[in-house]
Amino acid sequence: MTTVNLSIRDFGDHACLFIPVQRGVRVLWELTKRCNLACKHCFVPPYSKERGDLSTAQCISIMDSFPQAEVTRIIFSGGEPLTRRDIPELIQASNARGIQAALCTNATLVTDSIARDLYRSGLREAFVSLDGATAEVHDGQRGLSGSFDRTIKGIKTLKYNGLTVDISCIPTKLNIHDLQELPRLCSSLGCSSITFGGWFPKQNMRGTGGDLTPDAQSMTKFLHSFREVGEKANMPMHTSRLVPHAPLEACPAGVSIIGIDASGHYHPCLNIPTTHSEITDALKASITEILKRFKKIPELPTCAKNCPSGEECFGGCPADKINGVDRVCSQKGLVSLQIR
Repeated sequence: MTTVNLSIRDFGDHACLFIPVQRGVRVLWELTKRCNLACKHCFVPPYSKERGDLSTAQCISIMDSFPQAEVTRIIFSGGEPLTRRDIPELIQASNARGIQAALCTNATLVTDSIARDLYRSGLREAFVSLDGATAEVHDGQRGLSGSFDRTIKGIKTLKYNGLTVDISCIPTKLNIHDLQELPRLCSSLGCSSITFGGWFPKQNMRGTGGDLTPDAQSMTKFLHSFREVGEKANMPMHTSRLVPHAPLEACPAGVSIIGIDASGHYHPCLNIPTTHSEITDALKASITEILKRFKKIPELPTCAKNCPSGEECFGGCPADKINGVDRVCSQKGLVSLQIR
């Protein structure tokens, strides 16, 4: 077993992109499955013309029940949400209901006009996907030559028009060797933070990369460099679900976090599959009703209760267990995280 002497508290890290939820409810909304890239690690099912996306009016009608449920934040994602032309209108509708909006995008479709419209609609924060510090690495994982240059241009355009940009990166065996240079690049672009997330092999529905899990040696080398790289870049870096984490709180999926997929159905979390039915249909049930139903869901599976390392990782992400993923487990001999 390799020990990495790193405290997640050094960077204000947390176990999930959505923890801690300080108040209210956050909604992660997959507005479309359409995308202009072909990422090898993608877990979003391919877009279907038969199912289509919700209309602008349908989306806004769903938002009408959000204030009653004390929704404080909506994170619009995809697919690539900017394949829709109504994003500024949806952001404006969110703000009109007193709900802060954020956008997850690959930024390749961002133009100066689009960035201005997003800012004028009330958007202030964008999460941009960047999977390498070079075009060769990023384009190789994103499946489209030239996407790196377009993403960098999109980041600069968003920044120029007044938006805060946070970077999201998925470490895989295709890019793990290149990630030590990524923070410096992001810092030079004026980005606010980087979050390194995990991926779900069993949900690799659109991607064609097969098993992209980094090997233990590569992951350990990356974690060893984490503190030094973060200090040089002078920006917050989050490991998300890459490493075991200190106990924080029970998973908030279906309680203070809730997902809506492109067809308009609620999920406790978009990474936790839920059978579509009238009960989960956002056009037929309010979010308040859905939250009451989700609170009755049996306790999500966890391996922490009888594990000697349970107090380190808190059982990990429930979606990992449901999807059959062992993210990074000290008991499996990959990494043991020393937490101060």
